[in-house]
Amino acid sequence: MATTALSMSFLVGGCGGGTDAYCEDLRSAEDQFAAFDSEQPSADEIEEAISTFRDLGEQAPDEVSGDWDVFLGAFDDLESALEDAGIGFGDLADIQAGELPEGLDEQALQDLGTEIESLGGDEIEQASDAIEEHASSECDVDLSGS
Repeated sequence: MATTALSMSFLVGGCGGGTDAYCEDLRSAEDQFAAFDSEQPSADEIEEAISTFRDLGEQAPDEVSGDWDVFLGAFDDLESALEDAGIGFGDLADIQAGELPEGLDEQALQDLGTEIESLGGDEIEQASDAIEEHASSECDVDLSGS
């Protein structure tokens, strides 16, 4: 389940019209994105990357600000689902290994699975692709992982 959530393309980017600081922050965060996109990022890596995504989303130029809103909305929804289930990012690896945290609400776990599956939806993928393309064309930053 955690792999599904974390395997979605966490691609970010974009720098246009005088937003050099945004481009520089993207460039500085490339290694962090690569670590986050690994098969099993730690809870700390996940939380740090999401914090970075939020910071970049706040700086995003108009061309990609709507895409950032969609992209970050997925993380908001995921964090809400985790909270509803009474768990945090640190519990996801245990759940994936079949170890359920004590007192975990089964319905909340099912809801969490549904929320994680939605992270790979078309709207989020399109937003991620637009952010990645903008990063490449405007900031000369390749966050595609290739």
